[in-house]
Amino acid sequence: MSAFFQNAGSNPCDPFGESEIQCHVNEHAQMAVNVSSVDEVHASLDFAREHNVRIIIKNTHEYMGKSAPARGTLSLWTHHLSSSEVIPNYQSQNHNGSALRLGAGTMGSDAVRVAHENGLRIVAGFCPSVGIAWGYTQGGGQGPLSSSYGMAADQVLEWEVVTADGLHIIASPTQHTKLCWALSGGGRGCFCICHICHRPGISRRRTRGRRQYAWQEELPALLDCGATAGYAILNDPITIEGIQTAAEMETLLAPLKSRLDDLHIRYTLQVSSEVNFYNHYRKYQGPLPWGAYPVGQLFGGRLIPRVELDERRHSLLATVRRITEETRAFLGFIALNINQTQKGITPVQPVADNAVLPAWRYAALTVLAQSVWNYSAPRADGLSRAEGMTQVVGPALKRHAGVGPAVGSYMNEADFQLEDWQVEFYGAHWDILRGVKYRWDPEGSFWAPLGVDSEKWKLEKEGRLCKVG
Repeated sequence: MSAFFQNAGSNPCDPFGESEIQCHVNEHAQMAVNVSSVDEVHASLDFAREHNVRIIIKNTHEYMGKSAPARGTLSLWTHHLSSSEVIPNYQSQNHNGSALRLGAGTMGSDAVRVAHENGLRIVAGFCPSVGIAWGYTQGGGQGPLSSSYGMAADQVLEWEVVTADGLHIIASPTQHTKLCWALSGGGRGCFCICHICHRPGISRRRTRGRRQYAWQEELPALLDCGATAGYAILNDPITIEGIQTAAEMETLLAPLKSRLDDLHIRYTLQVSSEVNFYNHYRKYQGPLPWGAYPVGQLFGGRLIPRVELDERRHSLLATVRRITEETRAFLGFIALNINQTQKGITPVQPVADNAVLPAWRYAALTVLAQSVWNYSAPRADGLSRAEGMTQVVGPALKRHAGVGPAVGSYMNEADFQLEDWQVEFYGAHWDILRGVKYRWDPEGSFWAPLGVDSEKWKLEKEGRLCKVG
């Protein structure tokens, strides 16, 4: 859980701290269940209905406060619903072949390992501790393989769910289709509790390259070759990931090297090749199972459409410079080609139509604006950083947003204080998602901040969740 939602600061709500320090538990669960079976899910739902309390789902880490329970809510911790199973001969209208069935609490590191052990690979996040079947895939889900296979939600074959009224059903492209559509990219914690059945890829070689930055001119060409790149405006290396051999990656990087040489920019390039995706993932996203990514920082973000990279990259770089020089935020980037428009290949199509934010289909960059939370400083310092993210960083990046369906932000890594979050996170799907919510959860049993229909409830100052009106 993000530090903002932990009462973090110089006087945190620490059970091991000084006894005379006043402690408030607004942001921590007062009622929680460690669910580890479908029967325990049913019992929890029965309790919530009987006592008229909202249900909040907690899985692994997240930045947006969706796991932060309000007073009087019931928190269901799904981390131990962590089963995984390979189905060698899955048969359906949309897919015939291998499939992975993953429990609600299965982490990315475990999913990648199980896939590898069976000669497969899976679209997983850069952070290994994220829960594949919960917020990651339900929020869309991008990662190192996205330029080769698309979003994680594009791989969904079916969802096994327990609905608000206790039904235990399968939602797929051929049954309960709207629920399957909504769960595949329409946001977490709003509709039901679920496991996932996921289409895997066949394991092949992976590569990685790194060098100093000043490379924006050559980035579009790399994306057109099927690479996914991660970088930050720091002294850290840039990583380029793709399904190429080391020799192929060297060839792809030759124009970039030539350009840097012409500009007399010093750089170091290292290209390595792993025999499979799991070895690559373990080496560069590890140490497994948790990875090296902190979850304490504040986030903002923006999807940047390809046209900005192709035609207005110098303006974009000027904005990046202003943000890094004038604010306390630093910027990370994931460059990717979700539509797999690289020449000479047939794109891997989504299993079925889904609720992934349309802006992803236009994006070349997801910008990850971050500000590190200082745990030793007063909470006011963190609040100031959060305000800067909302009032300064966000509007600056928004000038480079697309128009129409190209507008949006990644709902899993964004500013939780966005006023127009319905448009930013859900786009044109918003009204349809509200209809699915009403069909499957008309009483609003499931609640998540910034989730579908969450605005019907208000978090009062003392921490209690109350119905609006």
